[in-house]
Amino acid sequence: MRVNTITCHDVYNVGAALQAYALCRYLRERGHDAHIIDYKPDYLSGHYRLWGGVSPRFDRPGLRLAFNLAKFPGRAAARMGRRKRNFDSFRRTYLPLTARYDSFAALCAEPPPADVYLAGSDQIWNTLFPNGRDPAFYLQFAPAGVTRASYAASFAMDAVDPAWAERQRAWIGALDYVSVREPSGLALLEQLGITGGEAVMDPVFLLPAAAWRELAVPVRRSKPYLLVYDFDGSPAIRAAAEAGHVCPYELSLDLSEYCELIICDYNYVFSPTARLRRYFGDGEPAGRYVFLVDEAHNLPDRVREMYSGGLSLAAVRGIRESFLRFEQEGREKYLFPDEDLPVRGEELTAAALEDVIGALSQMAALCAGTAVTGADGVRRGAALDRTVPAGSGITRSIRSANLPPRCSGCCGSC
Repeated sequence: MRVNTITCHDVYNVGAALQAYALCRYLRERGHDAHIIDYKPDYLSGHYRLWGGVSPRFDRPGLRLAFNLAKFPGRAAARMGRRKRNFDSFRRTYLPLTARYDSFAALCAEPPPADVYLAGSDQIWNTLFPNGRDPAFYLQFAPAGVTRASYAASFAMDAVDPAWAERQRAWIGALDYVSVREPSGLALLEQLGITGGEAVMDPVFLLPAAAWRELAVPVRRSKPYLLVYDFDGSPAIRAAAEAGHVCPYELSLDLSEYCELIICDYNYVFSPTARLRRYFGDGEPAGRYVFLVDEAHNLPDRVREMYSGGLSLAAVRGIRESFLRFEQEGREKYLFPDEDLPVRGEELTAAALEDVIGALSQMAALCAGTAVTGADGVRRGAALDRTVPAGSGITRSIRSANLPPRCSGCCGSC
């Protein structure tokens, strides 16, 4: 029997990759011709993109360019990093994929043939994210006469979103068989008026331990160990964790759920990357928590640091040299495979970086000789409007973006 599964299989997340692999392998070991539908719409294709992906806060003239320039060195380094290479290698080696589909319309026009279509697992029905609002993950593209079912699909929500309740009721109700990953999912099915659903285990548990040992990479160690991810570095937490053979980071998080008051640094609440999402995630109900901020006069500078990026002329030049080496070795496609171009319809090469280097060099030249030394001993650029002729393009672009007309020192030459 030919079975096609659909899930968020290629999002550079360990759990997402392993659950996709496990379900497909389980089906194949039982004699089915199983494949994963390679569904990658725009909202699932932005990982490791070098240009674009601007936050709505910065999506306006001037700010858009500044944001992307500031993010560019880090994005380029990550794109060439080991983490991306490992995920891409795993996908190519272990995930049997169909042809690529980049939209729901493309799936409807020519769905990959199958006798059975399976949706799941993972958070494919979480309407806080675009995939939960995408009819593809409810198998709405499947032709008539075939079997449509979900396996271990997850809502990852406490309640059905009223704005999407009618559509979810219709989409899930059209499936021949429904199973969810958590018992809480059964309660949400009841809210939608859908009966007959079952709670099943995550597909990673369908495979025996021997199957996972085939993928495991030996780790050098002289004695048994535990992975420690302690965000506070607390000696007390570490001692308790070592005594109980548990992870200090997870222990501290679990203990915090029994607290009525949590004292923490700003970044655990306000940082877009470090905040504790179990408390302060985007999907949390408004008014659930009360924040008491001490020393609030320090908060603007701290938040500015959290949302700011640095751009070094030396870093961009270094990336350019790396690009040159890869191009000389004929490895451009390794850097930028056709299916994942950093800029839609374009290729980024060492030569293209010349424009970035030229712009930064121009900024450095404009700021030269105007830097001042602050009370902290750090030299910073003076106001650009004292240096740049009135009406110049640089000044206009900065002012149009509502930025203060000052050099931020991002080029490293001020």
